[in-house]
Amino acid sequence: MDTYTVKLALMNLIVASDSKLSPRATHVLANWHIQSWQLTMPKFPVVTVRVQMRQTAIWSLHPPTIAHGEVYYYDFTAYVFGDSMSSSREIADNIVDYLGQHNKDPANHIIDIVALSLKESVPIHGPKRYWRIIVSGRVWTEEPL
Repeated sequence: MDTYTVKLALMNLIVASDSKLSPRATHVLANWHIQSWQLTMPKFPVVTVRVQMRQTAIWSLHPPTIAHGEVYYYDFTAYVFGDSMSSSREIADNIVDYLGQHNKDPANHIIDIVALSLKESVPIHGPKRYWRIIVSGRVWTEEPL
């Protein structure tokens, strides 16, 4: 499985976590390195998703749903931008709650989403017209041999 497949599956789960994040094309973006001038108020909330390219095989674990395979994990970060701290925090809380409950996606070989955490972040560059919460975690996948 490639990293982009995991990223798209994660983005779909994030969209499902809150109705304010629909449609995905305008509210949940794969470009995580967005500049502050690209964020416009009518588009809030905006979530950008980053999945690290590290793909580490965990050899001692047996995949739960396939007979012969490997288990991999991907670290992810989702940046939740909003027009107020309370709206950003609400969206981030909904994302963490949803991913904690809907942590499996058999179609994309996702077997678990763990280590979910939140932290508030204040952008130090550019205009201060938005607030940001950072959601991070780890996606576990299985790959058939």
